[in-house]
Amino acid sequence: MLQQLAKGAMVAGAAAAGDPSPSAALFEDVLKEGGCPKYDEVKGPSVAAFDMDKYMGVWYELAYHDWTQYSICGCTRFNMTRRATTIEDMFTTQCPRSIGQTYAVNMSMAINPATPGQFLEKAFYTDWPNMVLDVWAEGDAPAPALGAGGGGGGGGAGGAQQQGGGKPRRHYGKAIQMQCVEVMGRRAFVGINFLSRTPVTSDAELAEMWERAERLGIARYGGNRAEMERVDHTNCKYPRTTDNGVIFRKERAGLGALLGVKILDQSLMVSLSGA
Repeated sequence: MLQQLAKGAMVAGAAAAGDPSPSAALFEDVLKEGGCPKYDEVKGPSVAAFDMDKYMGVWYELAYHDWTQYSICGCTRFNMTRRATTIEDMFTTQCPRSIGQTYAVNMSMAINPATPGQFLEKAFYTDWPNMVLDVWAEGDAPAPALGAGGGGGGGGAGGAQQQGGGKPRRHYGKAIQMQCVEVMGRRAFVGINFLSRTPVTSDAELAEMWERAERLGIARYGGNRAEMERVDHTNCKYPRTTDNGVIFRKERAGLGALLGVKILDQSLMVSLSGA
């Protein structure tokens, strides 16, 4: 929480300096009235029969509301791998895009069978609820070629991934997730992520996501066009693998290393075309 508030103060400073980007204005989460919504108040009917295995694999972030992310970043994605009672959630982003340096944070989510679609996520020495609010566009999962994680969390470009009996593994194609941290009855942090299995989507598909966010009731928490930043995936390269023992190079001591932020070696990066 201290790390989040400290970073929020920096973003607020950027807003005060006249930065017009949504990521600068998102510090206003703290200034808005009210606390975090209950899961039952914002989840959609699609998660009533939530299948966790269909949620695993690579997700590309299309748009976000999150004052800890900056508009100069891009190529952002998550790779979720189920490991017994936890989900490894490997977050990678290129920041700034002009330099092309990719950073990774290996987050984890605790699985509670009693609350499917609702997880407790851990990163930056902080725990916060991560709620899957809506899933749709179910289809065959791609083969675990590019960016495969292992343990059921692979996924990249290619043909359908097979499961027992030779049938293609199924997965959700689109998702909306939300994180909310409350301090003394007020929202201190809100994260809303629009996720897709492909990094590029049409304006119509993105418009559908905002419409779904409106129906879920999360527009008032930042899930709207004015308060969300669209992620640039133009000419991106992504990690070949998200295996913890492979992607991280030795880090010099510093704040990033202290918070668990790692720098990826460029030799591990590849475009979706394989170049």
